[in-house]
Amino acid sequence: MDDSLLPPYFRRFRRLYSCELQLMSFLPELQSRTGSRHLVEEIGNYIHLCRERRNALEMLAAGHPVSAAGDQCSEMAKLISQNRHMLADDAVTHLQNDFVSDICEAVHCKLIQDYSLLRSFASKLQLPEDAKAFEGMVDRLIGAFPRLWDRMDVMPSEVVV
Repeated sequence: MDDSLLPPYFRRFRRLYSCELQLMSFLPELQSRTGSRHLVEEIGNYIHLCRERRNALEMLAAGHPVSAAGDQCSEMAKLISQNRHMLADDAVTHLQNDFVSDICEAVHCKLIQDYSLLRSFASKLQLPEDAKAFEGMVDRLIGAFPRLWDRMDVMPSEVVV
């Protein structure tokens, strides 16, 4: 195992945990902005999946000499802030449901990329339990957002650490 990869691995790990916490506070806001019963239920499912991922990260962190908390993910904070600003804009009112759906896809696209990167890190570090957990998270995210493959710049198999 290349121990020099451990600090960036744990930094990324903590940032991803921060992303999940930020998303858990933002998704209910999105949920309240839609008039579609179907979209309300869908976002409720995303909130549930987000909690599962957060819990899984906490369990993984417990097996390492690191706390899951600590690093703020500025990329997710910026993405959420931009979307909050656009949600407040009256111009999107008539397209609210489509807009909320697009926001959900955008933030989850970032998560797929981040989990894919962590999966690659875990493989390089010979942390098979972590790699398997991240693989499962990527699979669940892709299952929830299958259209995202068309929008992503980085495919999991292309990620190199």
